[in-house]
Amino acid sequence: MLSSQNSQIENHLFDDLEPEKFHWLKLVGQGSFGKVYKCIYDTNQEKFYAIKRFVLNKIHSKKTHEKILEINVEMNNLNKLKSHPLKPSSIPEYYGYYIEIDKFNEVNYCLVFEFLPKVLRGLLTQLNNKHEILEFTKFQHYFEELLYGLTYLQTIELSHRDLKPENMAFDDQGVLKIIDFGFAKDISELINRINTEFIPTKFEMTMGGTVPYMAPEVIRSILNLRPEPINAYKTDVFAFGLIVLEMATLKFINHKKDLQKLEDGIESSLKLFKENYHELKGNDKKSCKKIREFVKLCLELDEKKRPDFLQLFHNYLNFAKCKEKTILHILVERMEEEEIKDLSESLNSLEGYDLKKALTEKDEEAEQLKRDLEKTKSKAERYKTKFNKEKIDKEDKNNKQKENESLEKEIEELKKKNEKLTWGLQKSKENEEFLNKKLKECFNTRENLQSQETILKNQLRDYEKMIESINSKEKAKELLSAIEVRKF
Repeated sequence: MLSSQNSQIENHLFDDLEPEKFHWLKLVGQGSFGKVYKCIYDTNQEKFYAIKRFVLNKIHSKKTHEKILEINVEMNNLNKLKSHPLKPSSIPEYYGYYIEIDKFNEVNYCLVFEFLPKVLRGLLTQLNNKHEILEFTKFQHYFEELLYGLTYLQTIELSHRDLKPENMAFDDQGVLKIIDFGFAKDISELINRINTEFIPTKFEMTMGGTVPYMAPEVIRSILNLRPEPINAYKTDVFAFGLIVLEMATLKFINHKKDLQKLEDGIESSLKLFKENYHELKGNDKKSCKKIREFVKLCLELDEKKRPDFLQLFHNYLNFAKCKEKTILHILVERMEEEEIKDLSESLNSLEGYDLKKALTEKDEEAEQLKRDLEKTKSKAERYKTKFNKEKIDKEDKNNKQKENESLEKEIEELKKKNEKLTWGLQKSKENEEFLNKKLKECFNTRENLQSQETILKNQLRDYEKMIESINSKEKAKELLSAIEVRKF
């Protein structure tokens, strides 16, 4: 199936993709949001795409307008994810969108993603039908993948708000990814920054999500028929806890907004969690216990005591509370071993140079220049619009000589301002070219930082091997102390 030749197409796809070259193979999912199709592009039979298609019947209706606004929110969220250079593997690829308007004024919004052949719900159902449990190594891997991805969302100040097994899917390599950002909320303007810690403010949250995975505070707000101030990150943490608990037990807690049933179901599932993996030994046993304790924290009924994802992440991996370090660590952990280069620079090469602070300052400078450029362009368009309007008014009101003289003077002034703005736009373009050059330098510097981080890890491995080769406990303690001092 190809896009209709009779349709008007507005293309907003990335990577030079063309809507007309997509071949629609089959329908793979549908719901109130629309339908999802499996597709190929042009003649490439090896790579598959998923197109999420929204059909809007009447282009000028109020309902259609409201739906378009909802779709635009989702696309803005996806663009925010797409634009970030350190996106972890648990966030799927988004290739943009295109719009079709046919001869009957039916509007189709088509969002293009990488194709993910299997959802987490399907895997859990399959295991349940076979009376099997998820192998612990896979369970631990999925837990960490989701924790990395959801922590990343918080670092870019985005809340998913509809986490559930149906919104998590596997790619062909078995990587678990978080999908469907239709309910996601960008809350960057509602965050207070205190030093390097991120403390979300309480804010009014539009109710979203699926009932079985709603946090207690959301259920209370619905039952009270009035909105409560809710921390969106912590509602996501609660849903994450329920999903991890379901992966460990294959038990679905259907509480139907009954908080007592929810509490009893959590308690029962935590016991089953322990029983399912009671035969583990060594490090696996310790890891399982640690994850179970984390799930308990996630499922704390009192949202004031419940941590957010940054707190969970730092606690689980014992890393400093710093947004840049968190993002960088997510990237490093996801790198393939063969991509890590064996470099020989000294540990001292990182001392005395705060590269991340410098990069942050450059990023802020670049964003300010972009904002100034957009303001200048917007102001120029307003003046042009006013100029054209005044010119038309002059032609229509030629019988009013005095008004015409006044308008002509104003038009001349606008022309002068327009010339100044044109000059300003030219300067802005020059600034933008300079900015792009600086940004390239910043990215090169980031790569150098990543290489230096790799040096630290390699040298730490060498130190650990040296410790193992020393038989004397006293010498081992002294060397370990020296390494810890150097490490910090």
